[in-house]
Amino acid sequence: IANSYNQLRASEARQSNERNLLLAGVSHDLRSPLARIKMATSLLPANAETESKLAIISRNVDVADQLIGSFMDYVRAGTEPLSDDVSLNPIIQTIKSLYKEMPAVEMIIPAGLVVDRPLKQINQVLLVRMLQNLIDKIYLY
Repeated sequence: IANSYNQLRASEARQSNERNLLLAGVSHDLRSPLARIKMATSLLPANAETESKLAIISRNVDVADQLIGSFMDYVRAGTEPLSDDVSLNPIIQTIKSLYKEMPAVEMIIPAGLVVDRPLKQINQVLLVRMLQNLIDKIYLY
């Protein structure tokens, strides 16, 4: 029994090492093109016509990078941490900045919504992603 248990532990350790190596490779493979896109946008000439479009590209690259990080954390830990205390104000500002170039998207904050009191046990990246998915579903499809 002890021999079988030791073999099982060794097998689990090998699988864990292989999984970590795979995750590092996936993370690198996904983030490398994002870094190249961000660098390319910073090298393009900015003028009145292209500046806002370059900013949108840059913000979307940052969001994609955060999503990759969030996904990698989830895969590593097996669950998303819900330990952030987040106020809605920065979330709202993030969403506004992501959609400020889209005139069809208008954010109306309901009267009485408390935006400066922290929400407990929230994952900020997931909350932003959820709101983006809702807005995209309404306005882009």
